[in-house]
Amino acid sequence: MKIIGIILVAAAPFCAGLVLSLSAVNSPRELEGFISLVAFYRYRMNSYLSRQAEIFAQFENEALEKCGFLAALRNTELSGEQSILSSALEKHGRLLSIDRTSMECLREFADSLGKLGLAEQTERCRFCEEELKRAAAACRTQAMQKSKLYRTLGAAAGLFFAILLI
Repeated sequence: MKIIGIILVAAAPFCAGLVLSLSAVNSPRELEGFISLVAFYRYRMNSYLSRQAEIFAQFENEALEKCGFLAALRNTELSGEQSILSSALEKHGRLLSIDRTSMECLREFADSLGKLGLAEQTERCRFCEEELKRAAAACRTQAMQKSKLYRTLGAAAGLFFAILLI
């Protein structure tokens, strides 16, 4: 019975470290989702001259769906001067686990939707895509480091408790 208790006590911190390491990869996935959204928006805007609501209704991405932002975006109504994306970021931005710089880039992009000509909007989409790609690359590196740190700390804590109980 004592061995089972030791195993359970040692496994708990290890599992906690594993869960934390898996959650560290959410931010890069969400950024990649927004990169896809901006690229999809640019394509639909240039090819079909679609309205914002139509574009967002047709876009699909697992990471943005999983965190709940895509559903919130689709349910957001156009309000006053703000674009749909701008309203959704303002009301539901807390669902996202992306850094402040990336969120500012997205907000600037969202604020420009519907206010610029086609050429300027296309250029703004490209600029936002590039900024988010840079942020995603940095975030991926940082997430890998955090993930490794959490796994190592979990394993070390589990080993510490196992030795302590023996």
